[in-house]
Amino acid sequence: MAGTPEQVADRLQEWFEQGAADGFNVMPPWLTGGFDLFADHVVPLLRPAAEPFS
Repeated sequence: MAGTPEQVADRLQEWFEQGAADGFNVMPPWLTGGFDLFADHVVPLLRPAAEPFS
């Protein structure tokens, strides 16, 4: 999937809330830095949604 951090976070959250997925494997588009971008820009958007589960 591709998009802005907000679009990616929204899609992941939608899939999770609808029961379409219970976890995700993140495959960065390149090996040096791709995961860091995901962790820095998408994960913070997902954290508020995960708070009720912690």
